[in-house]
Amino acid sequence: MILRNFSDPEVRLEDYEEAARLENICRAAGFAATDVDMLICAIASRMNAPVFTLDQDFVRYSRVLPFLLHPVAGRA
Repeated sequence: MILRNFSDPEVRLEDYEEAARLENICRAAGFAATDVDMLICAIASRMNAPVFTLDQDFVRYSRVLPFLLHPVAGRA
């Protein structure tokens, strides 16, 4: 309910293209990534907005991709 106060970002054609490029970077680094996760990373990167998540996959992605993670207490 609290997150409903935020508007949904516009998804652009170039976000899908960037998501595919980011997935290739992950694959070259030796790990798989989902299409949806890569789209989130692409949009976050374009908007210069940190991703707020507890999904550990994003910690891995952040080591090789140009997006920020929102600080979360207790994240290893």
